[in-house]
Amino acid sequence: MRRSRPAVAALIITGGLLTSACTSTATPDGPTPGTAVATSGSGGRTPAPTTAPSVVPVTVDGMLTGPGVDDASISLGLLVDPATDRGFTAGVNLWRDTVNNTGGICNRTIQIAGPDPSTAATLDESYENLGRSTLGLITLEPGAKGLSLASRIRADGVQAFTPEGLSEQLAWPSPVVLGATDDILAINAAAYLLSAKVLTAGSTLGVLVDDSARATDALTGLAWWAKTNGVTLRVLRSGDAVPQDIPAVFAATTPEQVATLLTATAPGASPGSAVASGASSAAGTGTAGSAISEPATESGTAGSEPATSGGTADDGAATGPIVVTTLDGYLPAGMPAGQWNRLLVATVTPSSGADHPGVLAVDTAFADAGGTDPGPRMLEGYATGEAWSRLLEPMCAAKKLTRASAAEVLKGLAPASPDSLFGPTNPAAQVTAGQAASRVSAISRADPGLSTGLKSVTLLESAPGIADYRPG
Repeated sequence: MRRSRPAVAALIITGGLLTSACTSTATPDGPTPGTAVATSGSGGRTPAPTTAPSVVPVTVDGMLTGPGVDDASISLGLLVDPATDRGFTAGVNLWRDTVNNTGGICNRTIQIAGPDPSTAATLDESYENLGRSTLGLITLEPGAKGLSLASRIRADGVQAFTPEGLSEQLAWPSPVVLGATDDILAINAAAYLLSAKVLTAGSTLGVLVDDSARATDALTGLAWWAKTNGVTLRVLRSGDAVPQDIPAVFAATTPEQVATLLTATAPGASPGSAVASGASSAAGTGTAGSAISEPATESGTAGSEPATSGGTADDGAATGPIVVTTLDGYLPAGMPAGQWNRLLVATVTPSSGADHPGVLAVDTAFADAGGTDPGPRMLEGYATGEAWSRLLEPMCAAKKLTRASAAEVLKGLAPASPDSLFGPTNPAAQVTAGQAASRVSAISRADPGLSTGLKSVTLLESAPGIADYRPG
């Protein structure tokens, strides 16, 4: 496994590129129906006309601008499912404030426009109101609902970034999934279990799934990994009994099912307790991968703490199988007491508090801004905003702040620093080749005593051989 190399321990801040003041002399380059309502700190917006000629304005200094851009600001839309936010919006706003407090981008401030909180509009409806009146979008709506919104964004040619997603989204130019997709999260989690000797060659990994697209994605990735590492997969569904000889279960399902799984496999539970019908299995064969106690990394720095190995606690007492899930399967309040030590969570960024230069910088900035409860997705929000910084800078240098320019510049955008919060994320890989932008992810332990509910176990790592995996 590899981790990202440490960078300078400083917040990566986008400086403004020097340009002359711009005055728009023509209409935007697309329709701008509805009104964009700004989120906290961004100020209000005036309703835009519902029709406009498709003309790109040319400013007095030669800067081309389109929807969401004027001589003082650049407006991005924020579409987030409140049920999955968990600090994401706070991270986006922290990025905006960091940029604006250090001169903005292209002599313009960043404005974040979100849905009107006084309405009960769906994200699809909110997109109609603000999506087309902004330069681009930041989204967070995982799963099937996310695919619905993404299809609308793609049809309109709006550039959007999202931190999480499915492998089938990689065939689309937008939204770009910046972090590991669900199949890669699962592969990296299984590889971590092998390296920590929770799994060994010839052992069985349980996979608890439901009928969601995210579960299908995770199972696809795990089937590839199991075949190349000599591990057998045992697929479990709601109502199935958990075999006693399974050392670990990857739970690609809901928080309720994860809680039920922990309860059913806790010490003292009836042997073969059901996890909530019909079981199926998929066997992987091949040469086992090397099992090492502390994976080598690019930086030479190990994770903050190893996983509980072999289904036993640190004192050797039996605890049942290790359970791994994602943030979508983990809500601290719903997990059974006394079972936290066997629950691991796979994430697209390291956790707050991790010994990672980007994490330390953003955590400090959040605290300095008066934040007290970052939420487990705060770092995702900041990192997604930072991807827009990386895209806007060359657009500014080319004097083209338009959607067409965003799409064109993205094709040649270099990968991010390995020290970034998503690792060396490469959005151009999705746009030009339909491949994942990131193949690294992190592992944390569930910890109810922390505000995020997570304690860092590893930094960003990738499974050995994952470069050969082709998502989708």
